[in-house]
Amino acid sequence: EPFDRKQIDRYVRNAIPWWKIDQRRKARRIVVDVSDLAARPMLTALIPKLAKSDREANSLWDLYAFMVDQWIDRESSWIAQGALRKLSKVIAVELVLQRKARGGERISRAQLMKLAEVQDVPVETWKLTSRSLLNRDADGLFKFAHRSILEFFFVESFIEDDQRCLNVKWTDMMCDLFLSWGTSTQADDASALRLLEMDFRK
Repeated sequence: EPFDRKQIDRYVRNAIPWWKIDQRRKARRIVVDVSDLAARPMLTALIPKLAKSDREANSLWDLYAFMVDQWIDRESSWIAQGALRKLSKVIAVELVLQRKARGGERISRAQLMKLAEVQDVPVETWKLTSRSLLNRDADGLFKFAHRSILEFFFVESFIEDDQRCLNVKWTDMMCDLFLSWGTSTQADDASALRLLEMDFRK
């Protein structure tokens, strides 16, 4: 169920001790700036770590970027951070583009390893922890733990100029993430100008 504002405030009070005043202030500022938190408890859980860090967040994109960075850092003991991010984006685009053919946004281990090989990403054994953003379902197929994470990687691929992402209709979440990127701390002028010059009518 989505959190209401009182529940979010109570969570912040319980998660951040009262004597860490600066962290509480930062957490409350994030809650005000990113109203989407009210509907996404998964993101609300990030607030204490984000408040403790030196990163700022003023958009939905910033929160997802922080969550993904935390995951990639956790998995870095067995795969290079750049390689994991690259492969995650490739998987996300593949899952969205092929969801009709596969009957869902899932991928087999063999297909996963083939993608890694094609992308020249060194993955000898696909080790995924229980805290990972990618996990296996009951049929042994891999999928993203939450669809919005897939959507984040998909939109990030498009921002980095993967034109295949325009071949499918975007979800509301994809649109929200794309628009929030424009006001995020990670938006860069070169990418923004390139995107503004594109014709999205088709």
